[in-house]
Amino acid sequence: MTDDASYSSELLRHVIAAGYVAEKRARGISMFPVMHSRSMLRVAQCSMHDLHCGDVIVFSRADGGMVAHRIVSIVDNNITTRGDSNLHDDTAVAQRDIIGKVIATSFFGRFVPCDLPVLRFYGRVVLALSPVSNYICYGLARAALELHKCLKLFTTSRK
Repeated sequence: MTDDASYSSELLRHVIAAGYVAEKRARGISMFPVMHSRSMLRVAQCSMHDLHCGDVIVFSRADGGMVAHRIVSIVDNNITTRGDSNLHDDTAVAQRDIIGKVIATSFFGRFVPCDLPVLRFYGRVVLALSPVSNYICYGLARAALELHKCLKLFTTSRK
């Protein structure tokens, strides 16, 4: 899930550093089906010892945009992430690039805590079955995107 507004990553970083939990709208399908485009994410401050494989973090990219992806490995202070429906790992994320940890995501209009057992279990399954699970999630995400496009065309043609 990405966001290309470079100013917003610094603003989000400052809000979280002040001790607040920030809400951020996601864009993209890389974390489908747990998060989808337009999902609201609640992001909180975290330290390296708070992070574990399977957690979803928000980090800044070189262009100032943001990405929310799942941690697949932690080696020293470098974290490797990947979107649930992406086929390849991201480049290593340095500790200084981490903005915060996703602690809740919106699901049908309600916030669902990311530490719910079912979501923790899903994160473990994604990691354990990788890359098979990534191909499945990628296929589902592409199908959902195409269905959304078809529904949009259908509804606009009926007006």
